[in-house]
Amino acid sequence: MKVLNIKNAGFTMMELIIVMSIIGILASLGLKAFDNVILNMKFESTIHEMEELKKAIVGDPQAIQNDVRASFGYFGDMGSLPSTLTQLITKGTQAALQVDATLDMVYGWNGPYLRTTFTQDANGNLTDGFGKAYVYSTAKYTSADGDSVYATITSYGDDGAPMGDGTAADINIELFKSDLFGSVYGNIYDVNDFGMDNATVTIYYVDGSGGLANSSVPTTNDGFYYFPRIPFGLNSVRIAPLGGIETHAHRVVISSTVNVQPNIFGVGSFYLTGTATATGPGDQIVDFNIRNELGTSVSLVDFRATYTHPSATPTYDELQLNGTPIWTAGGTTRAGSGSLLASVSGGTWVNSTLDNNTTYAFTMRDFQDGGNTDMTGVTFTVRLFLSTGQYYDFVFTP
Repeated sequence: MKVLNIKNAGFTMMELIIVMSIIGILASLGLKAFDNVILNMKFESTIHEMEELKKAIVGDPQAIQNDVRASFGYFGDMGSLPSTLTQLITKGTQAALQVDATLDMVYGWNGPYLRTTFTQDANGNLTDGFGKAYVYSTAKYTSADGDSVYATITSYGDDGAPMGDGTAADINIELFKSDLFGSVYGNIYDVNDFGMDNATVTIYYVDGSGGLANSSVPTTNDGFYYFPRIPFGLNSVRIAPLGGIETHAHRVVISSTVNVQPNIFGVGSFYLTGTATATGPGDQIVDFNIRNELGTSVSLVDFRATYTHPSATPTYDELQLNGTPIWTAGGTTRAGSGSLLASVSGGTWVNSTLDNNTTYAFTMRDFQDGGNTDMTGVTFTVRLFLSTGQYYDFVFTP
């Protein structure tokens, strides 16, 4: 019988050493590659987190509701940048949320502003994907491109030190002036679609500490108004045509560097029409016309004229409306500059209705100071008081 003997062939010691060395090299390369994958994931996670931090501070321009931007972040609610990133999560001493139904505005701290869950170190600082605290600064400077930078958020990468390479490279997000402020302009039109001259336009915005501030400008002769450097957010505009009465609030969304607001139409007004004149034998009678285009009839309950004559102290004894006296002096008591006619002792005042869309002729009769006084060239400021408690001022020179 033939017996098959099988000899077991083994490895020499040298062969084993070579094989183990190769396995070790391959393993170390694999671990290094795996480490690089993890570092890259942390790097990308940090970039994503920093984008979320920026949105939390200045809002998301892509968040649109009813065709307008609806997200303005911490800055839109407070009017200022947070002093620390933790203020995006936790309310400190910031002003509480306020709702102003009259102005149609909401302002004050309305956080938390972060949608992503952030880790924090032992000191409460928000940390990046590498577990190192973000560096946040509100020191202003001008970028290499000439833009105004108002704040920066920085991660120093996996080594936590500036000026690294690869996953140790610095990641920097800048918040520019163009992320925060815009200019606002538009036109105001009256009920007849004419540009409203010399109306006062007031814009309301968050003041930087969670309260309200406002700025006012007069319109030009075609109703144009302009406001520079208004904080982004949901703000409000009110209009006072020619003194005294403000309209209801108009919401204004400030969301880009330059905002052309929808023109505001149908604003009621009282205004002078035509040219004031001094008439009579000695130019002692002053005539002027006022038109009511408030959109409603009103009741005139008092009248005051303020003026300074260069060489006399004239007084007058009658105010007429469309040729009919509505105030007449009594006895020797006449009205002077600053007199409220309804309160002049001994005088007779009659409340008068001023109908909408109607022009009225006012006449102040017989200015005298020991004789007829020429009122040509004298500047008047006339105030009409209405039964609503509101008033209108008019300035003219006959």
